[in-house]
Amino acid sequence: MELHYETFGSGPPVIILHGLLGFSGNWLSIGKILAEWYTVYLPDLRNHGSSPHSEQMSYPVMAGDIEEFCLSRGLSSPCIIGHSMGGKAAMEFALTRPDMADRLIVLDIAPKAYAPVYKNVFPLLKNIEIDTIDRRAEAEARLKKEIPDKVLRMFLLKNLGREKDGSFRWKINIDGLAANYHNIWAGIQPGRVYSGPVLFVRGGMSDLIDEKDEGEIREYFPYAGIETVEGAGHWIHIDKPDTLIRLIHSFIADGEIS
Repeated sequence: MELHYETFGSGPPVIILHGLLGFSGNWLSIGKILAEWYTVYLPDLRNHGSSPHSEQMSYPVMAGDIEEFCLSRGLSSPCIIGHSMGGKAAMEFALTRPDMADRLIVLDIAPKAYAPVYKNVFPLLKNIEIDTIDRRAEAEARLKKEIPDKVLRMFLLKNLGREKDGSFRWKINIDGLAANYHNIWAGIQPGRVYSGPVLFVRGGMSDLIDEKDEGEIREYFPYAGIETVEGAGHWIHIDKPDTLIRLIHSFIADGEIS
């Protein structure tokens, strides 16, 4: 699958993979800062952003998309950074094609399976009759009762695109994501090892990586380091962008955390 992407900067290649219901634009500000040292690629994963829609979606499938992305652009041994769902896709890619990944940075996700959350989001979004709204605020108002968290509402509504004629459309493949929801929360298949350098970064206020997960992480990634960003939740790049940029740059440039 030919993924839509943004790119900027020069230097060693870095690919940043967004999370579920996100898109490349979530990483523009951090990507542009990292572009001072690297060539940064921000793809939209399948069924997200401006990339094609598909009925198929699993971590092996997404890893295949990343492989195709690298091969079609002649990218040799990029650093792969992935957040949440993108982190699992990055793990799968490194385990499947260890020869193609120079190093790996995984943000606030472990290789294990998780209990699904936000499953109710898909019918809520689908039930918004977007052909009857004129402003994004109208869509937000229709979600307010069921999703009282304004930050989450605004995050979801970033997926509402506007056409040249003023009409709205969903950039995400709502049906495709709902049909493959069990795959998104599944664990990474065991029995494989990536021996390159890996950094896991967890949010201090997030519970998605705990001490019990560290042993399982090192079964897949024996040389993994694990760092905690205090004061950050799951969206580390939003809560503590400066700290995250420092961690990323130190790990890529020096192989160490400073």
